[in-house]
Amino acid sequence: MARVSKVKVNNNLRKAILQAVNETGGFNIKKGEVVLLKPNFNTQDPFPASTDLEFLKTVVELVYEQEPKGVIIGDSSTLSLNTRRVMEEIGVLDLMKKMPIPPRVYNFDEREWVEKKIPGAEYLKRVKVPKFLDRADKLILLPCLKTHSLAQFTGSLKLSVGFMKPYQRTPFHLWHIQEKIAELNKIINPDLVIMDARKCFINKGPAHGKIAEPDLILCSKDRVAIDIEGVRIIQSYKGNSLKKINAQDIPQIKKALELNNMLSKKDIIPIIIILIALAVGIYFYPSLPARVPSHWNAQGEVDSWSSRGFGVFFMPFLALAIYLLMTFIPRIDPLKKNYEKFAKVYFLFKVLLSLFFVVLYFFMLAAASGVEINISYFMLPAFSILFIIMGVMIPKLKRNWFIGIRTPWTIHSDEVWSDTHKFSGKLFIATGIISLLGLFVPLYSFAVFMTVVLAAAATSIVYSYFSFKKQGGFK
Repeated sequence: MARVSKVKVNNNLRKAILQAVNETGGFNIKKGEVVLLKPNFNTQDPFPASTDLEFLKTVVELVYEQEPKGVIIGDSSTLSLNTRRVMEEIGVLDLMKKMPIPPRVYNFDEREWVEKKIPGAEYLKRVKVPKFLDRADKLILLPCLKTHSLAQFTGSLKLSVGFMKPYQRTPFHLWHIQEKIAELNKIINPDLVIMDARKCFINKGPAHGKIAEPDLILCSKDRVAIDIEGVRIIQSYKGNSLKKINAQDIPQIKKALELNNMLSKKDIIPIIIILIALAVGIYFYPSLPARVPSHWNAQGEVDSWSSRGFGVFFMPFLALAIYLLMTFIPRIDPLKKNYEKFAKVYFLFKVLLSLFFVVLYFFMLAAASGVEINISYFMLPAFSILFIIMGVMIPKLKRNWFIGIRTPWTIHSDEVWSDTHKFSGKLFIATGIISLLGLFVPLYSFAVFMTVVLAAAATSIVYSYFSFKKQGGFK
Protein backbone atom coordinates (compact mmCIF):
# COMPACT_ATOMS: atom_id res chain seq x y z
CA MET A 1 0.00 0.00 0.00
CA ALA A 2 1.29 3.49 -0.87
CA ARG A 3 2.61 5.95 1.66
CA VAL A 4 0.21 8.31 3.43
CA SER A 5 1.70 11.55 4.75
CA LYS A 6 0.13 13.31 7.74
CA VAL A 7 1.11 16.89 8.51
CA LYS A 8 -0.10 19.14 11.33
CA VAL A 9 -1.37 22.45 10.01
CA ASN A 10 -0.55 24.66 13.00
CA ASN A 11 -2.08 27.76 11.36
CA ASN A 12 0.05 27.39 8.20
CA LEU A 13 -2.18 25.70 5.65
CA ARG A 14 0.02 26.31 2.62
CA LYS A 15 3.11 24.90 4.29
CA ALA A 16 1.20 21.83 5.53
CA ILE A 17 -0.26 21.02 2.10
CA LEU A 18 3.08 21.47 0.35
CA GLN A 19 4.91 19.33 2.90
CA ALA A 20 2.27 16.57 2.72
CA VAL A 21 2.44 16.52 -1.08
CA ASN A 22 6.25 16.55 -1.17
CA GLU A 23 6.43 13.66 1.30
CA THR A 24 4.49 11.51 -1.18
CA GLY A 25 6.61 12.44 -4.19
CA GLY A 26 5.30 15.86 -5.20
CA PHE A 27 2.62 16.99 -7.64
CA ASN A 28 4.45 15.53 -10.68
CA ILE A 29 2.63 17.92 -13.01
CA LYS A 30 4.39 18.60 -16.29
CA LYS A 31 4.42 21.99 -17.91
CA GLY A 32 1.49 22.23 -20.31
CA GLU A 33 -0.73 19.60 -18.68
CA VAL A 34 -4.38 20.13 -17.77
CA VAL A 35 -5.19 19.40 -14.12
CA LEU A 36 -8.68 18.51 -12.86
CA LEU A 37 -9.37 19.13 -9.16
CA LYS A 38 -12.34 17.28 -7.64
CA PRO A 39 -13.53 18.92 -4.39
CA ASN A 40 -16.60 18.03 -2.32
CA PHE A 41 -19.53 20.32 -3.14
CA ASN A 42 -22.21 17.73 -2.44
CA THR A 43 -24.17 20.36 -0.47
CA GLN A 44 -23.69 23.99 0.52
CA ASP A 45 -23.15 23.07 4.18
CA PRO A 46 -19.98 24.44 5.81
CA PHE A 47 -16.69 22.55 6.16
CA PRO A 48 -16.19 19.66 6.88
CA ALA A 49 -19.49 18.87 5.08
CA SER A 50 -18.11 20.64 1.99
CA THR A 51 -14.65 21.65 0.82
CA ASP A 52 -13.21 24.68 2.61
CA LEU A 53 -12.58 27.52 0.14
CA GLU A 54 -9.27 28.54 1.67
CA PHE A 55 -8.03 24.96 1.31
CA LEU A 56 -9.22 24.84 -2.32
CA LYS A 57 -7.67 28.22 -3.13
CA THR A 58 -4.33 27.15 -1.63
CA VAL A 59 -4.26 23.91 -3.63
CA VAL A 60 -5.07 25.82 -6.83
CA GLU A 61 -2.20 28.24 -6.17
CA LEU A 62 0.25 25.40 -5.53
CA VAL A 63 -0.86 23.58 -8.69
CA TYR A 64 -0.42 26.74 -10.77
CA GLU A 65 3.15 26.98 -9.51
CA GLN A 66 3.82 23.75 -11.45
CA GLU A 67 3.04 25.68 -14.68
CA PRO A 68 0.18 23.55 -16.04
CA LYS A 69 -1.68 24.54 -19.17
CA GLY A 70 -4.85 24.95 -17.12
CA VAL A 71 -6.56 24.11 -13.86
CA ILE A 72 -10.18 22.99 -13.73
CA ILE A 73 -12.37 22.56 -10.68
CA GLY A 74 -15.27 20.18 -11.31
CA ASP A 75 -18.09 18.60 -9.31
CA SER A 76 -21.76 17.61 -9.26
CA SER A 77 -23.89 18.05 -6.14
CA THR A 78 -26.36 15.63 -4.63
CA LEU A 79 -29.40 14.74 -6.77
CA SER A 80 -31.84 16.99 -4.88
CA LEU A 81 -29.72 20.13 -5.28
CA ASN A 82 -28.68 22.36 -8.18
CA THR A 83 -24.90 22.21 -8.52
CA ARG A 84 -24.51 25.74 -9.88
CA ARG A 85 -26.61 27.13 -7.03
CA VAL A 86 -24.57 25.18 -4.49
CA MET A 87 -21.34 26.57 -5.96
CA GLU A 88 -22.77 30.10 -5.88
CA GLU A 89 -23.90 29.82 -2.25
CA ILE A 90 -20.56 28.40 -1.14
CA GLY A 91 -18.84 31.27 -2.96
CA VAL A 92 -16.46 29.22 -5.08
CA LEU A 93 -17.38 30.98 -8.35
CA ASP A 94 -16.69 34.45 -6.96
CA LEU A 95 -13.52 33.39 -5.17
CA MET A 96 -11.99 31.75 -8.24
CA LYS A 97 -12.69 34.84 -10.36
CA LYS A 98 -10.60 36.93 -7.94
CA MET A 99 -7.51 34.76 -8.32
CA PRO A 100 -4.60 36.09 -10.46
CA ILE A 101 -5.13 33.20 -12.91
CA PRO A 102 -8.74 32.10 -12.46
CA PRO A 103 -9.23 28.34 -12.86
CA ARG A 104 -12.19 27.15 -14.85
CA VAL A 105 -15.08 25.81 -12.77
CA TYR A 106 -17.03 22.96 -14.37
CA ASN A 107 -20.52 22.02 -13.31
CA PHE A 108 -20.58 18.41 -14.49
CA ASP A 109 -24.40 18.54 -14.75
CA GLU A 110 -24.05 21.03 -17.62
CA ARG A 111 -21.46 19.07 -19.58
CA GLU A 112 -21.40 16.02 -21.82
CA TRP A 113 -21.53 12.52 -20.29
CA VAL A 114 -20.22 9.20 -21.59
CA GLU A 115 -21.17 5.69 -20.50
CA LYS A 116 -18.42 3.39 -19.30
CA LYS A 117 -18.38 -0.29 -18.53
CA ILE A 118 -16.82 -1.16 -15.18
CA PRO A 119 -14.52 -4.21 -15.57
CA GLY A 120 -15.01 -6.99 -13.05
CA ALA A 121 -18.03 -5.28 -11.44
CA GLU A 122 -20.70 -7.30 -9.65
CA TYR A 123 -23.17 -4.59 -8.63
CA LEU A 124 -22.41 -1.53 -10.80
CA LYS A 125 -21.85 -2.75 -14.35
CA ARG A 126 -22.11 0.58 -16.21
CA VAL A 127 -22.04 4.23 -15.25
CA LYS A 128 -22.14 7.62 -16.95
CA VAL A 129 -19.30 9.99 -16.12
CA PRO A 130 -18.21 13.41 -17.48
CA LYS A 131 -16.58 13.08 -20.89
CA PHE A 132 -13.93 15.55 -19.79
CA LEU A 133 -12.63 13.07 -17.22
CA ASP A 134 -10.62 11.33 -19.96
CA ARG A 135 -9.23 14.58 -21.30
CA ALA A 136 -7.56 15.79 -18.12
CA ASP A 137 -3.85 14.94 -17.88
CA LYS A 138 -3.88 14.86 -14.09
CA LEU A 139 -6.69 14.23 -11.59
CA ILE A 140 -6.36 15.35 -7.97
CA LEU A 141 -9.04 14.40 -5.46
CA LEU A 142 -9.72 16.78 -2.56
CA PRO A 143 -11.91 14.88 -0.09
CA CYS A 144 -13.09 15.94 3.34
CA LEU A 145 -12.97 13.50 6.25
CA LYS A 146 -16.30 12.42 7.69
CA THR A 147 -18.66 9.65 8.62
CA HIS A 148 -21.71 8.86 6.48
CA SER A 149 -25.16 7.76 7.64
CA LEU A 150 -25.58 5.33 4.72
CA ALA A 151 -22.03 4.42 3.71
CA GLN A 152 -20.46 4.53 7.21
CA PHE A 153 -17.51 6.59 5.97
CA THR A 154 -16.84 9.09 3.22
CA GLY A 155 -13.35 9.94 2.05
CA SER A 156 -11.58 9.66 -1.28
CA LEU A 157 -13.42 6.53 -2.50
CA LYS A 158 -16.86 8.00 -1.79
CA LEU A 159 -15.84 11.32 -3.39
CA SER A 160 -15.95 9.64 -6.81
CA VAL A 161 -19.76 9.42 -6.60
CA GLY A 162 -19.67 13.07 -7.67
CA PHE A 163 -18.50 11.87 -11.08
CA MET A 164 -21.75 9.91 -11.62
CA LYS A 165 -24.63 11.30 -13.65
CA PRO A 166 -27.13 12.46 -10.97
CA TYR A 167 -30.13 10.32 -11.97
CA GLN A 168 -28.01 7.17 -11.54
CA ARG A 169 -27.33 7.94 -7.89
CA THR A 170 -30.81 7.02 -6.62
CA PRO A 171 -30.54 3.27 -7.42
CA PHE A 172 -26.86 3.53 -6.48
CA HIS A 173 -27.82 4.33 -2.86
CA LEU A 174 -30.59 1.73 -2.53
CA TRP A 175 -28.53 -1.43 -2.06
CA HIS A 176 -24.88 -2.48 -1.84
CA ILE A 177 -23.85 1.18 -1.83
CA GLN A 178 -20.41 0.50 -0.40
CA GLU A 179 -19.58 -2.25 -2.87
CA LYS A 180 -20.72 0.05 -5.69
CA ILE A 181 -18.46 2.81 -4.39
CA ALA A 182 -15.47 0.49 -4.71
CA GLU A 183 -16.52 -0.69 -8.18
CA LEU A 184 -17.03 2.88 -9.41
CA ASN A 185 -13.44 3.65 -8.47
CA LYS A 186 -12.23 1.04 -11.00
CA ILE A 187 -12.72 3.66 -13.74
CA ILE A 188 -11.63 6.71 -11.73
CA ASN A 189 -7.84 7.01 -11.67
CA PRO A 190 -6.54 9.92 -9.59
CA ASP A 191 -2.89 10.87 -9.61
CA LEU A 192 -3.00 12.34 -6.13
CA VAL A 193 -5.33 12.62 -3.12
CA ILE A 194 -5.09 15.56 -0.70
CA MET A 195 -7.47 15.21 2.25
CA ASP A 196 -8.40 18.21 4.38
CA ALA A 197 -8.63 16.70 7.87
CA ARG A 198 -8.36 19.89 9.90
CA LYS A 199 -11.93 19.14 10.91
CA CYS A 200 -13.99 15.97 10.52
CA PHE A 201 -17.35 14.45 11.39
CA ILE A 202 -17.04 11.53 13.78
CA ASN A 203 -20.70 10.51 13.59
CA LYS A 204 -23.78 11.03 11.39
CA GLY A 205 -22.77 12.81 8.16
CA PRO A 206 -22.28 13.61 5.39
CA ALA A 207 -23.87 17.08 5.83
CA HIS A 208 -24.10 17.30 9.63
CA GLY A 209 -22.48 15.59 12.58
CA LYS A 210 -20.30 15.92 15.65
CA ILE A 211 -17.10 17.76 14.74
CA ALA A 212 -13.59 16.88 15.85
CA GLU A 213 -10.46 18.86 14.94
CA PRO A 214 -7.43 16.70 14.06
CA ASP A 215 -5.81 19.75 12.37
CA LEU A 216 -4.19 17.51 9.74
CA ILE A 217 -3.55 17.44 6.02
CA LEU A 218 -3.26 13.92 4.57
CA CYS A 219 -1.81 13.08 1.18
CA SER A 220 -1.32 9.87 -0.81
CA LYS A 221 -1.39 8.41 -4.29
CA ASP A 222 -3.53 5.54 -2.94
CA ARG A 223 -7.23 6.14 -2.19
CA VAL A 224 -7.59 3.02 -0.09
CA ALA A 225 -4.52 3.78 2.02
CA ILE A 226 -5.61 7.35 2.76
CA ASP A 227 -9.16 6.26 3.57
CA ILE A 228 -7.88 3.63 6.01
CA GLU A 229 -5.81 6.32 7.73
CA GLY A 230 -8.86 8.62 7.76
CA VAL A 231 -10.98 5.95 9.46
CA ARG A 232 -8.30 5.50 12.14
CA ILE A 233 -8.25 9.24 12.80
CA ILE A 234 -12.03 9.27 13.33
CA GLN A 235 -11.76 6.22 15.56
CA SER A 236 -9.31 8.06 17.82
CA TYR A 237 -12.16 10.30 19.08
CA LYS A 238 -14.71 9.32 21.71
CA GLY A 239 -18.27 9.04 20.52
CA ASN A 240 -17.32 8.06 16.96
CA SER A 241 -19.67 5.83 14.96
CA LEU A 242 -16.84 3.64 13.63
CA LYS A 243 -15.62 2.22 16.93
CA LYS A 244 -14.77 -1.48 17.17
CA ILE A 245 -14.59 -1.69 13.35
CA ASN A 246 -11.40 -2.71 11.57
CA ALA A 247 -10.87 -0.08 8.86
CA GLN A 248 -10.19 -2.80 6.28
CA ASP A 249 -13.53 -4.46 7.10
CA ILE A 250 -15.58 -1.41 6.12
CA PRO A 251 -17.31 -2.78 2.98
CA GLN A 252 -16.20 -0.06 0.53
CA ILE A 253 -12.56 -0.44 1.64
CA LYS A 254 -12.76 -4.23 1.80
CA LYS A 255 -14.26 -4.41 -1.70
CA ALA A 256 -11.68 -1.97 -3.07
CA LEU A 257 -8.87 -4.12 -1.67
CA GLU A 258 -10.44 -7.23 -3.24
CA LEU A 259 -10.75 -5.53 -6.64
CA ASN A 260 -7.12 -4.38 -6.49
CA ASN A 261 -5.93 -7.92 -5.82
CA MET A 262 -8.36 -9.89 -7.98
CA LEU A 263 -7.97 -11.35 -11.44
CA SER A 264 -11.00 -10.69 -13.63
CA LYS A 265 -13.16 -13.61 -14.78
CA LYS A 266 -11.84 -13.35 -18.34
CA ASP A 267 -8.28 -13.90 -17.04
CA ILE A 268 -9.20 -17.37 -15.82
CA ILE A 269 -9.42 -19.02 -19.28
CA PRO A 270 -5.87 -18.11 -20.44
CA ILE A 271 -4.50 -19.24 -17.08
CA ILE A 272 -6.38 -22.55 -17.37
CA ILE A 273 -4.93 -23.06 -20.89
CA ILE A 274 -1.40 -22.57 -19.52
CA LEU A 275 -2.10 -25.00 -16.65
CA ILE A 276 -3.52 -27.57 -19.08
CA ALA A 277 -0.31 -27.30 -21.10
CA LEU A 278 1.67 -27.91 -17.89
CA ALA A 279 -0.53 -30.91 -17.08
CA VAL A 280 0.21 -32.38 -20.52
CA GLY A 281 3.94 -31.92 -19.89
CA ILE A 282 3.68 -33.62 -16.49
CA TYR A 283 1.75 -36.51 -18.07
CA PHE A 284 4.53 -37.15 -20.59
CA TYR A 285 7.31 -36.46 -18.08
CA PRO A 286 8.13 -40.13 -17.28
CA SER A 287 8.52 -41.01 -20.96
CA LEU A 288 10.82 -38.12 -21.83
CA PRO A 289 14.64 -38.58 -22.03
CA ALA A 290 16.91 -37.18 -19.32
CA ARG A 291 18.01 -34.42 -21.69
CA VAL A 292 15.55 -32.47 -23.84
CA PRO A 293 16.09 -29.84 -26.57
CA SER A 294 15.91 -26.26 -25.29
CA HIS A 295 17.22 -24.14 -28.18
CA TRP A 296 17.46 -24.29 -31.97
CA ASN A 297 19.74 -22.34 -34.28
CA ALA A 298 18.71 -20.46 -37.42
CA GLN A 299 18.83 -23.70 -39.46
CA GLY A 300 16.38 -25.39 -37.09
CA GLU A 301 19.06 -27.61 -35.54
CA VAL A 302 19.19 -28.26 -31.79
CA ASP A 303 22.20 -26.44 -30.34
CA SER A 304 21.37 -26.54 -26.63
CA TRP A 305 19.92 -29.07 -24.20
CA SER A 306 18.46 -28.93 -20.72
CA SER A 307 17.30 -31.34 -18.04
CA ARG A 308 13.92 -33.03 -18.37
CA GLY A 309 12.57 -31.15 -15.34
CA PHE A 310 13.62 -27.78 -16.71
CA GLY A 311 12.15 -28.58 -20.13
CA VAL A 312 8.77 -29.60 -18.70
CA PHE A 313 8.29 -26.90 -16.07
CA PHE A 314 10.15 -23.78 -17.22
CA MET A 315 8.03 -22.69 -20.21
CA PRO A 316 4.58 -22.99 -18.56
CA PHE A 317 5.76 -21.19 -15.43
CA LEU A 318 7.38 -18.49 -17.58
CA ALA A 319 4.12 -18.05 -19.54
CA LEU A 320 2.10 -17.88 -16.32
CA ALA A 321 4.51 -15.41 -14.71
CA ILE A 322 4.44 -13.11 -17.75
CA TYR A 323 0.64 -13.25 -17.90
CA LEU A 324 0.27 -12.40 -14.19
CA LEU A 325 2.91 -9.67 -14.46
CA MET A 326 1.09 -8.07 -17.39
CA THR A 327 -2.16 -8.30 -15.44
CA PHE A 328 -0.77 -6.34 -12.50
CA ILE A 329 1.47 -3.93 -14.41
CA PRO A 330 -1.35 -1.40 -15.08
CA ARG A 331 -1.73 -0.89 -11.33
CA ILE A 332 1.80 0.47 -10.96
CA ASP A 333 2.11 2.35 -14.26
CA PRO A 334 2.25 6.15 -13.67
CA LEU A 335 -0.10 6.37 -16.68
CA LYS A 336 -2.42 3.64 -15.39
CA LYS A 337 -5.60 5.60 -16.15
CA ASN A 338 -4.88 5.18 -19.88
CA TYR A 339 -5.17 1.38 -19.75
CA GLU A 340 -8.95 1.63 -19.50
CA LYS A 341 -8.91 3.20 -22.98
CA PHE A 342 -7.29 0.13 -24.58
CA ALA A 343 -8.35 -2.60 -22.13
CA LYS A 344 -9.63 -4.99 -24.84
CA VAL A 345 -6.47 -4.69 -26.93
CA TYR A 346 -4.28 -5.15 -23.87
CA PHE A 347 -6.17 -8.29 -22.86
CA LEU A 348 -5.92 -9.71 -26.39
CA PHE A 349 -2.19 -9.01 -26.38
CA LYS A 350 -1.81 -10.96 -23.10
CA VAL A 351 -3.80 -13.88 -24.51
CA LEU A 352 -1.87 -13.86 -27.79
CA LEU A 353 1.48 -13.94 -25.99
CA SER A 354 0.30 -16.78 -23.73
CA LEU A 355 -0.94 -18.86 -26.67
CA PHE A 356 2.37 -18.30 -28.44
CA PHE A 357 4.24 -19.73 -25.43
CA VAL A 358 1.84 -22.67 -25.17
CA VAL A 359 2.20 -23.63 -28.85
CA LEU A 360 5.98 -23.28 -28.62
CA TYR A 361 5.89 -25.51 -25.52
CA PHE A 362 4.00 -28.26 -27.37
CA PHE A 363 6.53 -28.15 -30.20
CA MET A 364 9.32 -28.54 -27.64
CA LEU A 365 7.54 -31.49 -26.01
CA ALA A 366 7.07 -33.13 -29.41
CA ALA A 367 10.76 -32.68 -30.23
CA ALA A 368 11.73 -34.06 -26.82
CA SER A 369 9.50 -37.10 -27.44
CA GLY A 370 11.47 -37.96 -30.56
CA VAL A 371 9.18 -36.44 -33.20
CA GLU A 372 11.24 -35.26 -36.19
CA ILE A 373 10.50 -31.56 -36.30
CA ASN A 374 12.26 -28.53 -37.75
CA ILE A 375 11.16 -25.87 -35.33
CA SER A 376 12.24 -23.08 -37.67
CA TYR A 377 9.26 -24.03 -39.85
CA PHE A 378 7.12 -23.00 -36.90
CA MET A 379 9.08 -20.11 -35.42
CA LEU A 380 9.51 -17.87 -38.46
CA PRO A 381 5.89 -18.12 -39.65
CA ALA A 382 4.67 -17.69 -36.06
CA PHE A 383 6.77 -14.59 -35.49
CA SER A 384 5.72 -13.18 -38.87
CA ILE A 385 2.04 -13.65 -38.10
CA LEU A 386 2.64 -12.21 -34.63
CA PHE A 387 4.05 -9.05 -36.20
CA ILE A 388 1.04 -8.70 -38.49
CA ILE A 389 -1.36 -9.03 -35.57
CA MET A 390 0.70 -6.58 -33.51
CA GLY A 391 0.59 -4.17 -36.43
CA VAL A 392 -3.20 -4.22 -36.28
CA MET A 393 -3.25 -3.82 -32.49
CA ILE A 394 -0.62 -1.21 -31.62
CA PRO A 395 -2.36 1.83 -33.19
CA LYS A 396 -5.06 1.28 -30.53
CA LEU A 397 -2.62 1.50 -27.63
CA LYS A 398 -2.61 4.63 -25.48
CA ARG A 399 0.40 6.21 -23.85
CA ASN A 400 1.92 4.03 -21.11
CA TRP A 401 5.30 2.95 -19.78
CA PHE A 402 5.20 -0.79 -20.45
CA ILE A 403 3.84 -1.73 -23.85
CA GLY A 404 4.27 -0.14 -27.27
CA ILE A 405 6.91 2.09 -28.92
CA ARG A 406 8.26 3.71 -25.75
CA THR A 407 10.80 6.40 -26.52
CA PRO A 408 11.41 9.67 -24.66
CA TRP A 409 9.38 11.39 -27.36
CA THR A 410 6.33 9.12 -27.44
CA ILE A 411 6.13 9.06 -23.63
CA HIS A 412 6.22 12.86 -23.58
CA SER A 413 3.17 13.45 -25.77
CA ASP A 414 -0.15 11.79 -26.60
CA GLU A 415 0.05 13.23 -30.11
CA VAL A 416 3.54 11.83 -30.77
CA TRP A 417 2.51 8.48 -29.27
CA SER A 418 -0.57 8.23 -31.49
CA ASP A 419 1.24 9.35 -34.65
CA THR A 420 4.16 6.96 -34.08
CA HIS A 421 1.94 3.95 -33.36
CA LYS A 422 -0.23 4.54 -36.43
CA PHE A 423 2.92 4.61 -38.56
CA SER A 424 4.54 1.66 -36.77
CA GLY A 425 1.35 -0.39 -37.09
CA LYS A 426 1.63 -0.25 -40.88
CA LEU A 427 5.35 -0.92 -40.61
CA PHE A 428 4.82 -4.03 -38.46
CA ILE A 429 2.24 -5.41 -40.87
CA ALA A 430 4.70 -4.91 -43.73
CA THR A 431 7.42 -6.58 -41.64
CA GLY A 432 5.25 -9.65 -41.10
CA ILE A 433 4.30 -9.91 -44.78
CA ILE A 434 7.92 -9.57 -45.97
CA SER A 435 9.01 -12.18 -43.42
CA LEU A 436 6.37 -14.61 -44.72
CA LEU A 437 7.55 -14.03 -48.28
CA GLY A 438 11.10 -14.72 -47.08
CA LEU A 439 10.04 -18.31 -46.32
CA PHE A 440 10.08 -18.99 -50.06
CA VAL A 441 13.87 -18.62 -49.96
CA PRO A 442 14.64 -20.93 -46.98
CA LEU A 443 18.37 -20.33 -47.13
CA TYR A 444 17.90 -16.62 -46.40
CA SER A 445 14.57 -16.61 -44.54
CA PHE A 446 16.10 -16.03 -41.10
CA ALA A 447 18.33 -13.24 -42.41
CA VAL A 448 15.32 -11.61 -44.10
CA PHE A 449 13.32 -11.83 -40.87
CA MET A 450 16.06 -10.32 -38.69
CA THR A 451 16.79 -7.56 -41.20
CA VAL A 452 13.20 -6.35 -41.53
CA VAL A 453 12.55 -6.61 -37.75
CA LEU A 454 15.62 -4.55 -36.87
CA ALA A 455 14.80 -2.07 -39.64
CA ALA A 456 11.21 -1.72 -38.37
CA ALA A 457 12.39 -1.14 -34.80
CA ALA A 458 14.99 1.45 -35.82
CA THR A 459 12.59 3.23 -38.18
CA SER A 460 9.91 3.45 -35.47
CA ILE A 461 12.37 5.06 -33.06
CA VAL A 462 13.59 7.57 -35.64
CA TYR A 463 10.02 8.34 -36.72
CA SER A 464 9.01 9.09 -33.13
CA TYR A 465 11.77 11.70 -32.90
CA PHE A 466 10.74 13.47 -36.10
CA SER A 467 7.08 13.33 -35.04
CA PHE A 468 8.13 14.93 -31.75
CA LYS A 469 9.95 17.74 -33.57
CA LYS A 470 6.95 18.20 -35.88
CA GLN A 471 4.69 18.64 -32.85
CA GLY A 472 6.92 21.38 -31.52
CA GLY A 473 9.27 19.47 -29.23
CA PHE A 474 9.37 20.27 -25.52
CA LYS A 475 7.03 23.22 -25.20
